[in-house]
Amino acid sequence: MRNIVLKFGIGAGVIVSVLMVVIFLLVPQDSDLAHSYVLGYANMLIALSMVFFAIKTYRDDYLGGTITWGRGFLVGFYVSIIASILYVIGWKIFSSIAMPDFWDQYAKHTIEAMKKNGASQTAILEATKQMDMYKHMSPLKEWGMVFLEIFPVGIVISAISALILRRKQPAVQPAVA
Repeated sequence: MRNIVLKFGIGAGVIVSVLMVVIFLLVPQDSDLAHSYVLGYANMLIALSMVFFAIKTYRDDYLGGTITWGRGFLVGFYVSIIASILYVIGWKIFSSIAMPDFWDQYAKHTIEAMKKNGASQTAILEATKQMDMYKHMSPLKEWGMVFLEIFPVGIVISAISALILRRKQPAVQPAVA
């Protein structure tokens, strides 16, 4: 299982990191954040489709075509962990180079969107405080937040893929005399 998990986990992590850079380069920086969220999560779904193929490969090539839901989920879980860790590393490297002022820009876009949508002054002040907190959080908390962007998506895909791909042992057929 280790080889499958490493191969597909690294593959998913590379895909999600490369697509993150491509999306950043292709999407205008002044575009709507909701648009960026959709593209970001679409990127995660594309990359984490590797979970499905990891479970299928493990089932077909190592287990003789049968797999339980639990074993399939475990394969997907491990692939998701590796992909999520690589996503955090990729995001941190890329954001440090291309977006050193990420939290300032994020705060600016968020506050502008709130004003545009008619948010109250109290809500805007509260959001400004929260954005300031993000800007000054420890790297460990920041990495945890980035990890939690993608990992739950991987868990859901693992559960669904394991359900789709589970296959029980075929019943033993009596020998024909």
